[in-house]
Amino acid sequence: MFCLLFCATLFLSAQAVELEAASFLLVVNSENPVDGLPREEVRQMYRKLETKWEDWPKGPRVEVVGQKIEAEVRAAFHARIHGEKISLSHLRSFWERERYSGRAVKPKEYGSDEEVMKFVARTPGGIGYVTVGAKLRKGVKALKPVD
Repeated sequence: MFCLLFCATLFLSAQAVELEAASFLLVVNSENPVDGLPREEVRQMYRKLETKWEDWPKGPRVEVVGQKIEAEVRAAFHARIHGEKISLSHLRSFWERERYSGRAVKPKEYGSDEEVMKFVARTPGGIGYVTVGAKLRKGVKALKPVD
């Protein structure tokens, strides 16, 4: 009986990890030749420390977009991309410092997957995240996870 419970717990834990990893999709403009990005590169893009596409050297600048803080998909994105390294309050403080110093402005935030995809579709260097299962609109493609 103990073995059965232990195996069931392991199975459910593995499913939870898989669900966390697959709870959002990164999307880019369909003209972007990039097919996938490592987590660290995405993290750097969302902190506006990486502003050029490594695999698209003559392409436009990276233009990141996020979702409102209350969106579940944002929490999933934050947990997967930033992990334990940065809390949401730390990220908020980071953007306040960047704004007041004149170095950068935080990414635009939209209230839905559709709004994020509209931005990405009309922005050649756009990258955003949407809920898994969201219907991808014309002009947008999903990236394959790299790590």
